[in-house]
Amino acid sequence: MPPAHDRATVERLLEIVRRALDSLQSGADYAPLVQQFNAETGQLYDIEDFEAAFLTMDLRDLVHIALDRPPAGVVATDAELEEIIGLVVGGGLGDRDIHYWLTMLDRQLPHPAISDVVVPGRRESPAAILAEARAGRSPAGAPWGGPAIPHERALA
Repeated sequence: MPPAHDRATVERLLEIVRRALDSLQSGADYAPLVQQFNAETGQLYDIEDFEAAFLTMDLRDLVHIALDRPPAGVVATDAELEEIIGLVVGGGLGDRDIHYWLTMLDRQLPHPAISDVVVPGRRESPAAILAEARAGRSPAGAPWGGPAIPHERALA
């Protein structure tokens, strides 16, 4: 599971995000706040990322996602990858957990857009989804037309 983070750090970063969004709404300069957030998390977010998170998730999840760093250099076995795929497609995970596991899978598999293959609600077996991801194929009848955007490729 994603790592635990220091509560004071999470609260401080959450306040930075809230102040940046308040500054955006009031017309004040939000750029220094976004820069501070990025400096403390090692991310490259912009104000649009904060806005999108505000509209789609709990801002606390955004902070945790920014702080989460799935371990680099870990090579998972097929059984472990299937277990991770099963967790994601099985549903019931929050945004933060899904993001964490998709980032882990993205580092392990050659598919250019792992989040298009490993999605909550898919009915195929984790083994079949793993084979599809290893082959770099997208599901038949997938709704996207052009090249997919890689999931969190910048974190790798």
